[in-house]
Amino acid sequence: MADLASQLDTTRHRLTVVTTTMSAQEDVEAALANSAVYLEAFGHIVIGFLGRPLAFAARCRIPNEVRSYRAALARALSIGCVSLLSA
Repeated sequence: MADLASQLDTTRHRLTVVTTTMSAQEDVEAALANSAVYLEAFGHIVIGFLGRPLAFAARCRIPNEVRSYRAALARALSIGCVSLLSA
């Protein structure tokens, strides 16, 4: 799981570099030429970060009857298995 977290952090860093590069361009049309691809990548990173607490909750062996994201995260928080600050 640490390997996946590392990949996610590397990808987040790459997006930060792309964001900085795009915002530094003087030609707005050129900077926004690939905005759909940029937003798709951004969305994937957000989903990855949202999934981290759920992955930690899964490692804590949350019972199968807890089927929703919010319920699993609440259960993991209640038993001290995951912290929102570390996830």
